[in-house]
Amino acid sequence: MSAYGYRISLFQLARKGRPKEILNFDDQSVNGSLLTVIGDVLKGMVDQGEADDRKSTFFTVDSQRASNWGIVAEASGGDYGSAARAVDVNTGKKTKDILPEEAILRGSRLVLIVPPAEQWGLIISEVQSNASLLAPFVNQLNLGLGRQNLKIHLEKEIADGVAWSDYLGRTDVGINGVELVTKGSVDRTNFDFDDSAGVSGIRMFVGVEPGSKLAGRVVSALKTVVGRGKQPLKLVGLVGLKAYNDNDFDEEKIVTVQDGQKRILDVSHGWPRFVYRLSDTVRPQEEDFLDGIASTAFSVLNEVGVQPYGAWFPKAI
Repeated sequence: MSAYGYRISLFQLARKGRPKEILNFDDQSVNGSLLTVIGDVLKGMVDQGEADDRKSTFFTVDSQRASNWGIVAEASGGDYGSAARAVDVNTGKKTKDILPEEAILRGSRLVLIVPPAEQWGLIISEVQSNASLLAPFVNQLNLGLGRQNLKIHLEKEIADGVAWSDYLGRTDVGINGVELVTKGSVDRTNFDFDDSAGVSGIRMFVGVEPGSKLAGRVVSALKTVVGRGKQPLKLVGLVGLKAYNDNDFDEEKIVTVQDGQKRILDVSHGWPRFVYRLSDTVRPQEEDFLDGIASTAFSVLNEVGVQPYGAWFPKAI
């Protein structure tokens, strides 16, 4: 069975071309409110699927509707390009031959939040087994916006940073170590090895007592780098390895434990993508999905200085 959840990405509006010029959502160059403009573009995308022959994928918007500050879209995507067959999993018998030009589509939700007179909005993309339709959705949306010389730009680091720092600060999540790895680099002056040994393939583990002052210091320090973009989080100094620096290592990882299960976060180049879990087996109904994402959307908007008010979040049908 598939696990279901969601990802959150911030977005900004800009004119096409360079240098990138960020616009307010009520900028006079936007022909009407941005929410209306995006809604009109999505209406034109409904049932107008696009095949990507390079990736052998197909994407289409099935429906869209506006509600309060948002738009709730249902989309479908899948792969094509090779012959296959469908079988009944209960009997094992074939039910249909699938031709190379036929795509197997799975539905997914995408929710846009477009605060009036702001510079930051959200796209919440439903995730099934770690896959979402965010990329083709934004690509097709930008094709339509491009006719008005507009484009939306995604910013994922801030939302992911908020999610991971909150996750690491939970009482049921412990930080029990930091793992530092070298991979094939040889000119590391802070390592004292014979020439024949080199310094590639070194793995160091620094244990951290869950709930200790050091664990708390790591979490506090990580919260301070939320929103700084894709950059190393500098774990070497955090755990007190004074003889080394972050340039001595190719990989930096945080080792956490929750309910006895170990989870390793590779933060070598910034925060990894964060998936909020909603169900381990069953796809949530629309109302449950919207209820599950509302508080997180509020928190991420607050992080960029947007204060939702009134009836702002989309309602379920």
